Amino acid sequence: MGAAPIVVLLVEDVAQEARLTEAMLARAYRGAFLVRRVPTLSAALERLSAGGVDVVLLDLGLPDSQGIATLLSVRQHSPETPVVVLTGADDDDLGVQSVRAGAREHLAKGQAGAQTIARAIRYALERSHADETLRATAEQHRAILRASPAGIIALDDAGRVTLWSAAAERLLGWSAQEASGRPLPIFDGMDNEGLDERLLSVQEGRSMTNAEVRARRKNGSLVDLSLSAAPLHDARGQCAGLIAVVVDISERKRLEAQILDVLEAEQRRLGRDLHDSLGQQLTGVQLTVSAIAERLAAKALPEAGHAEGAAALLDAAVREMRSLARGLCPVVQDAGGLPAALRSPARAVSDTHATQCLCTCDIAVSLDDRASADLFRIAQEAVNNAIRHGKADTLLLSLAEDAGRLNLTIQDDGVGIPAGGQPPKGMGIRTMEYRARRNGGELRIRRGPQRGTTLTCSIPYPGTQEPVHRRAAEEPRKGTNAEGARP
Repeated sequence: MGAAPIVVLLVEDVAQEARLTEAMLARAYRGAFLVRRVPTLSAALERLSAGGVDVVLLDLGLPDSQGIATLLSVRQHSPETPVVVLTGADDDDLGVQSVRAGAREHLAKGQAGAQTIARAIRYALERSHADETLRATAEQHRAILRASPAGIIALDDAGRVTLWSAAAERLLGWSAQEASGRPLPIFDGMDNEGLDERLLSVQEGRSMTNAEVRARRKNGSLVDLSLSAAPLHDARGQCAGLIAVVVDISERKRLEAQILDVLEAEQRRLGRDLHDSLGQQLTGVQLTVSAIAERLAAKALPEAGHAEGAAALLDAAVREMRSLARGLCPVVQDAGGLPAALRSPARAVSDTHATQCLCTCDIAVSLDDRASADLFRIAQEAVNNAIRHGKADTLLLSLAEDAGRLNLTIQDDGVGIPAGGQPPKGMGIRTMEYRARRNGGELRIRRGPQRGTTLTCSIPYPGTQEPVHRRAAEEPRKGTNAEGARP
């Protein structure tokens, strides 16, 4: 069996012209069209209400309606049914207006042959089907946008909002109407270092995944977001803007902060226990053995040498224990504050490794306990990585203020990151990155110009106190600590 015929509703009040049109459609494709004719607009609307019409062939000059109003009435009554308009031979402007008003095509009566009319009807149907598919796809996309728990935002190449999803409204407070056509409002006044450069790189064709940023809601409150973005391209393949997905990670950040705080508290407890309990016990044993060694030496007994060796080993163990206790429980808010605490890793390096370590922290800073502890732990981890993985001979640890930011830098001359490569993202580096981010900062790791690695943690800092006046640090000799004193 062949395909079902296309049902054409011919709205024409002149019987002769109607019969001519029916004859031409019959000749064009035998059996392809089934024509139903009505002479008035009211009859046409009634027939459309009954259903079963595939396309309307409409004369705009009817007894009960004239001009574009005729088309508008049909479109309003049956918006999904395609319409081909029939105009007079000298009414080309009216035909153009009818297409703008929603007609699929316009034909001049008396000038269109059978094939032209048939082709116009078929094209009208195909375009109608294509539009229906587009409408269904657009509706599906709108449903996805409405249902998505993540905020979806699109920007044009000038940075103006072109799409603002329902989740973005709920998360950030601005309605789509308030945000559309304006620059992205959520980063106004926020210090997200490097964000502008990263968004620019997206427009240049690179994607950005899970960047953690801090944004401001319409009501002024702050929210931590995970931001992913990709470029949007036009039909020519040129970047026409970007699309971004934002997810609220405030709860995750809160839990991560709690975990780190618990870990920090546990480390401090272990440090105190080492110092106050085990340390005292070891010190007592060391003093006892030293006393025994002295008595044995006074009696010139051969066992005196063994006792002296045991006392020396215990003394080394006590010093190692105290170094571990300082690392686990840094006192960053006591005299000297963070700069003094940062010299502890430098001393530990000089005490236990054949590595030169220079510590230049010539400023006094005022930070809360959490920020001070985070910077200390970053320095501690970076120094350990430089020695354990980088095999460094020389380390430079510095703390400096520059343009409203506090910069902690650890530079080494070790093997460094492979050229063109990225540092491995182990747990230590991930933890350092998190410590930097929760203080509103950023951790950067890069290869040195020749070899080695430079790690920088930069956090916002409104200002420093008066400089600490101390002699300029000199490069210590091997076997000395960062302050030039022998251990």
